[in-house]
Amino acid sequence: MKPAFVLVVALIAGSAREASAQRYQVIDLGVLPGDSWSQATAINDEGQVVCNSFLYSFGGSHAFLWENGRVTPLLVPGGEWTNATAINERGHVVGIVNEGMAAVWAKGRLVQLGTLADGPGFSEANAINDQNQIAGWASGSDCCRHPFSFFDSNENHLADPGEMRALPNLGGYWQGIVGRALGINSSGNIVGYAHAETIPRPVLWKGNLLIDLHTVPYARGEAHDINSQGRVVGWAEPYSSAFAWSDLDLDDVSDPGEMIFLDEDPLRPTVAYFPHLPYLISSN
Repeated sequence: MKPAFVLVVALIAGSAREASAQRYQVIDLGVLPGDSWSQATAINDEGQVVCNSFLYSFGGSHAFLWENGRVTPLLVPGGEWTNATAINERGHVVGIVNEGMAAVWAKGRLVQLGTLADGPGFSEANAINDQNQIAGWASGSDCCRHPFSFFDSNENHLADPGEMRALPNLGGYWQGIVGRALGINSSGNIVGYAHAETIPRPVLWKGNLLIDLHTVPYARGEAHDINSQGRVVGWAEPYSSAFAWSDLDLDDVSDPGEMIFLDEDPLRPTVAYFPHLPYLISSN
């Protein structure tokens, strides 16, 4: 068996000296029986970790939840594979099942979210907040893939008509993709990217309002996550590097100077990546 290993370490601005004095424990989260390697994709404040276990370097995955040494497979009845992408503080997990259907696991129950089209198609859930609002992308009736938000408004643990809605877009697409929703915060604000013509632009959705975060025309980028204060992180040209964005004047418009490229910032975070088995790093 050839093991795999994933380790991500972020040194927050100004804390490098403190981090060097902090002691950490590395925990092997393992793989599911019959598989050979795995990846950890998300963790919540309770220390619950969602992972994806693989047999080969290609093909489908098998999602599982790790909690205090206990491994719980995230299954789909009659399905071949599952993939977990995010977890909230309630322990609800989102991801993909059956080779392309957005889903949420909540207290052991699986709900498949469907698509934006009437017939079969593709969907993917990428993020969930503590109010169980979900962000992702899905096939629409035009056969293109659109960013969406989903909320089980009647809390019946079913995907009812109207609970998945398409988010506004910039009118473009590339290879059938209009845009993708990648992150959501506690206020329900969503980030991702939308195509302007064929150019992916980092965007923020606040309800039905779409904000293009980049002030440089025709520059590519993606917004990947947003915190409870509305601070957005992602990557963008012209530097093709990480950025942080904040709406400093609270006008719901991206103004010059509100996007900061972290490779120009002396206090930028440092990230390390190593392929293979998932490990949890926790302080003693």
